[in-house]
Amino acid sequence: MADTDTIHMSISPEVKSEADSILSRLGITTADAINMFLNQVILRGGLPFEVRLPAASTDTLALIERIENGTAEMAGPFKTFEEYKAWVTSDEEDEI
Repeated sequence: MADTDTIHMSISPEVKSEADSILSRLGITTADAINMFLNQVILRGGLPFEVRLPAASTDTLALIERIENGTAEMAGPFKTFEEYKAWVTSDEEDEI
């Protein structure tokens, strides 16, 4: 058996439980997954995935701008997402 080091980490119980459940279905332990991750860091010379903030959609940005400048409310009487989207992207400043 190879020498090993111990890593102590703080992880929320919900995240650990959900990850353990998924990893168990894959047939690996959390320790196996962490070892795989660290080996990939070594092989790739960095994180094995892109780290960036998610881009907000233009619809989201438009709604945020309208809410911030007071020309939109956060909710409205929309029957469909298409009605909501049309309202968010319209240039009109009508009340709902």
